[in-house]
Amino acid sequence: MPARKIIGFLILALLAGVRGFAQFDESPKRHYKFQLMGFGLISSYSNDERITANTHAGMGAGAGFRIELPVSRDHKDKDLRFCIGAEIKSQGLSFDSYYFATGYSVLFDGNLNYNHSIRITEVCLPLLIRYSFSKKEDSRRNYVYATAGWELNYTVQAHTTITSNTDGSLIYDGPIDLPYEHHFLGPNEGNDIVVGLGLNHNFLPGTHSVVYDLSYHYGLSRNIYTGDINTNNVLFKGSNFSFGIGIRF
Repeated sequence: MPARKIIGFLILALLAGVRGFAQFDESPKRHYKFQLMGFGLISSYSNDERITANTHAGMGAGAGFRIELPVSRDHKDKDLRFCIGAEIKSQGLSFDSYYFATGYSVLFDGNLNYNHSIRITEVCLPLLIRYSFSKKEDSRRNYVYATAGWELNYTVQAHTTITSNTDGSLIYDGPIDLPYEHHFLGPNEGNDIVVGLGLNHNFLPGTHSVVYDLSYHYGLSRNIYTGDINTNNVLFKGSNFSFGIGIRF
């Protein structure tokens, strides 16, 4: 399915959810919340050190939208919420490895003379439980909360640049397939376990607040990197910390 159709479907699903939640909540005061956030990423990757070296994570960033639904309808106890949302994020890595050009006979001699720089863009659907450590959170100036859950990741685009470490010449620069070893729904869908901790600062109590969020995403499957049409066969697993700031309303 084309990436534009998938992104469009996610947006329509979220809008439909917002409308449904608005119709469900019949009380004068709205108890569900929305959140818009931008975040930076610090990634880490593990791969086979027999065929790779000098692995480094690239800079990453993203943005997201969440809807929070109270699990309890009791106005005196609103510390537990279910969160659903959509995020788009970009992150990358680079490493030295081999390069076996298509159509040539090869013999791996242990030399890792080529640098591979990969950039990945994903659309993600987090499903989280949000727990506040304070009762009556909307009436407090500041409070700390924790999140935990699961996230579905869809690879919208992957790109690699391959250069020679010997003379710096460009070998390949273009899009690649980057399937998951153990995919969830299809080859481009993976999933993460997510845990996080955040600080909510109410600058207009009960209505608007600033959110500072730290989350850890642990990937459950490795990606399969095949370079430029099977010039390589490298498996790597990624995880990351995200540092975000957003508006909750």
